Amino acid sequence: MKKYVLILTVLFCACGSTKTTSNNYQNRSTKTTDSNYNQNKKYTLERFRDLKAAKARVYKNNYQLAVDAFFAEDWNKAISYLNIVINSKPDADAYFMRAYSKTRTSDFSGAINDYFNAIELRPNYVFAYNNLASVKFNNFNVIDSSIDYLKTALSYDSNAPMLYLNLAILQNAKGSFTLAVKNATRAIVLNVEDKAGAYQSRGKAKRNLKQYQEAIDDLKTSISLNPNYAKTYFELGLVYYETSKDNLAIVNFNNAIKYGASEKSDFLSVSYYNRALAKKSNNDFQGSISDFEMASKLDSKTNSLDKSDIAGVYFKWGNRFFKLKKWDNAIQKFNEAKRLDSSLNDDCNYNICSSYYKIGLKYTDEDEAIVNELNTLRYSSNSARYLQLEKMRNENLKNSLKFMLMAYNYDKKRKNLVDMISQLYNLTGNKIKEKEFKSISQGLE
Repeated sequence: MKKYVLILTVLFCACGSTKTTSNNYQNRSTKTTDSNYNQNKKYTLERFRDLKAAKARVYKNNYQLAVDAFFAEDWNKAISYLNIVINSKPDADAYFMRAYSKTRTSDFSGAINDYFNAIELRPNYVFAYNNLASVKFNNFNVIDSSIDYLKTALSYDSNAPMLYLNLAILQNAKGSFTLAVKNATRAIVLNVEDKAGAYQSRGKAKRNLKQYQEAIDDLKTSISLNPNYAKTYFELGLVYYETSKDNLAIVNFNNAIKYGASEKSDFLSVSYYNRALAKKSNNDFQGSISDFEMASKLDSKTNSLDKSDIAGVYFKWGNRFFKLKKWDNAIQKFNEAKRLDSSLNDDCNYNICSSYYKIGLKYTDEDEAIVNELNTLRYSSNSARYLQLEKMRNENLKNSLKFMLMAYNYDKKRKNLVDMISQLYNLTGNKIKEKEFKSISQGLE
């Protein structure tokens, strides 16, 4: 890093003294020659030069100590020495180093001020513009002005690949995906050092443009360049999830979580969240719930469980059981979904009603076979079997009616259900209830 020599402005003061009498003073004032004057002047300038050199040495020593601490990553010590340097004489590089050191000690506002000071002293300071954009985006989520800083930097150095990569990252964040593809490509062409990052940024932009195969190609290239790059696995997981390849999505989210241990908790949170979605889609309901809970735990913004996400898993889980004709399990999951998210009440009640209705139908379906056998035994001497079948039929009718009434508690507007309840009351000999439900049925027409 370039070092600057300090030029000091010093107030002149008495640099020597002699014991004089009045006569001596008179003699000095009346007998001084040009030669004597020059001697005194030389003496004073020599003392000034010595003082100036001493101060310059102090400045230079503190500058070197600051640089040593900076490259040793002893950020607090670097800041201390840089404070001395800057107080002696403002310097663009000193401000830059102090800004970076403040970033590493999480003094982001102080870093921003120092980057501005560095730019004021050196308006074409490309790295200062770059780092200013980085601090404002990464720590304050400022996008538009950060993009402007990078564009200003590019006006001074249009062949800096790092600037194009960072511009692509910011344009992805803004949703300017076509521009992000363009600038990530420019970074790759200019042989940017972080090629894995450039391919990841371009792959992310192409995913958002729904250019899925091209996105997969870029993201796989990024992984080949850096097999431990968690954010690339995350993006590839999103591509596969959006193209309904849930198993591949889960594999890549697994890797995002595995290699993202050093990332911010928010990255891990969204990785668990998206893996939860993929597991839900893949019918791994318990795994999905566990991932939603972990995502909530890692979310630095809320650190509270979003119950609606888990409710959605239980709702889908209930539908899965319903299709498998496991009505009791379906009812359990729908009730859990309702408990977690009241906005699902109507849908859950409808499905719970349907589940109880299906259970009730199971008993009425058995009734047909019993009635047929009873008819064949009507004139038979096998009265024991006949009585057994009658008992079975009565039990079935009672059970069917019980579940139909439970279904009715969740949805009172289904005419076919009300008609079924009316018929069951007829078969069980309850004429009053039969009439009541016939009246209800007529009101639903």
